[in-house]
Amino acid sequence: MEAHGVVPDSIDAAPEHVAEVQFPSGVSMSLGNELTPRQVADAPSVLRWPLEPGALYTVLNIDLDAPSRVIPTYRDVAHWLVVNVGDDGDTIAKGDTVHAY
Repeated sequence: MEAHGVVPDSIDAAPEHVAEVQFPSGVSMSLGNELTPRQVADAPSVLRWPLEPGALYTVLNIDLDAPSRVIPTYRDVAHWLVVNVGDDGDTIAKGDTVHAY
């Protein structure tokens, strides 16, 4: 996250765990990879991270360098925001969508 400027540009410190994210197109998100709009056209089909019992989570998907890393004119574009995601291990569909994908 430091190598790509996420820390300290958008967050103060890297999280202890990285979420597993897969899209219906078959691609997976990993730190530093570039995905095309076509690959990520639909909301993730898999989203996993270590859960704490009784915790509620917020899922925020932003583009830190839109439209490109070279020219981040529209940086921090929000693509998805879901709050009150529980710890039941189910999909985030049970959360409250604030900003649709």
